[in-house]
Amino acid sequence: LDLYDAVPHLQLILQSAPGDRAVLIMTILLTVFVDLSFAIAAGVVLAALVFARNMANATEAKPLFPSVPEDVDEFAEPNRAAIARETLPPGIEIFQLNGPFFFAAAAEFEEILSRSGGSPTVLILRMAGVPLIDATGASALQRVVRGAGSKGTILILCELTPQAAATLRDMDVKVPKAATIVDALALGRTLFERP
Repeated sequence: LDLYDAVPHLQLILQSAPGDRAVLIMTILLTVFVDLSFAIAAGVVLAALVFARNMANATEAKPLFPSVPEDVDEFAEPNRAAIARETLPPGIEIFQLNGPFFFAAAAEFEEILSRSGGSPTVLILRMAGVPLIDATGASALQRVVRGAGSKGTILILCELTPQAAATLRDMDVKVPKAATIVDALALGRTLFERP
């Protein structure tokens, strides 16, 4: 690839996201003014940080309060995924997590929980949208479990993917688990009603 062939590729990268532009510009400047080996190493590190930030932004945690549509006959067609907010006893909260759960996403999640206000008696984390949890995410989840326990909150995980469940098992994260949101809610009610 000669310089004339590289120019259109460079123009495409310069039109891309700001993080990608920063990696390209920094790598070029370090190549010219410092050293090629150093520029490559610094470019890889910066690209990894940009990737981590993008993945953290792709991860979301939000309260889960779906309502059952009025035209759905729950007896004829049970909609087990939809739980009306008014059916939750006070003191039980449900959060939906989506996206990979690693160190940056875990920090974002801890911040969301701290801003959510109050300390519920039972906190259910619906994790069906979490394709993977790495060791740093599992460690952060362990901190969340300990922090919740110190405030008197019981944490329940539900709908874990096999990979996420295996990581938590390997990291010895001890937290109640449920197969479905309905099972988690039943377990949460049982724990909530304990004297």
